[in-house]
Amino acid sequence: MIHITKNTEPMTYRRYCSNHDAAFDNMDSPVKLSLKKRLLEEQGSLCAYCMSRINLSNMKVEHYVPRSEINDLVYSNLLAVCKGNEGKGPLEQTCDTQKGNQLLTLNPQNPLHMQTIKYSRNGTISSENLAWNSEINNILNLNFKKGHLINERRRTLDAFKEVLSKQYKHDFKKVPLSKMLNDYINKKNTGPYPPYVGIIIWYLQDRISRCNNQC
Repeated sequence: MIHITKNTEPMTYRRYCSNHDAAFDNMDSPVKLSLKKRLLEEQGSLCAYCMSRINLSNMKVEHYVPRSEINDLVYSNLLAVCKGNEGKGPLEQTCDTQKGNQLLTLNPQNPLHMQTIKYSRNGTISSENLAWNSEINNILNLNFKKGHLINERRRTLDAFKEVLSKQYKHDFKKVPLSKMLNDYINKKNTGPYPPYVGIIIWYLQDRISRCNNQC
């Protein structure tokens, strides 16, 4: 998971919401298309929870706070997410498909929440906050042992470390690492994020924090 900064909603969506009888399920296809495009842009084409690649054809619009608890058109409550293994058993489902109408307090729109997110080198994701760590495992199911997410995050990290080692020959310096970190954090401004980019950002932050004054 990485921090998501919300932009303004598309004008077509704003106009639709101004109708007195507007409802999420009754939204016209062109309005929903503009909404999906804006959400993908905000998130660099990654699922808000697992960071897998999503696009217009394989994404869902997620209500962070369940629709029963809030106006279902509130734009700040909408996120783009993956299908989360729809159609499979509950133990294999992830992200919004697993979450359903459960309340989530770990919020990808809150940078302080995202600062608690950590990874291991074997690809697991966790939070320093025990309650949020429980949500990662029990509400979003992001560490499902027989699923692909842990393996994909580990492969992403291993591939990045290999590129980094070839580039710097294990002679890591703080300044270039910091520049690389900034480039990854802001990559959404120039195009889609790489899938599972959160583990790359975490690794760079970890390397920088372990640099001594001569690094």
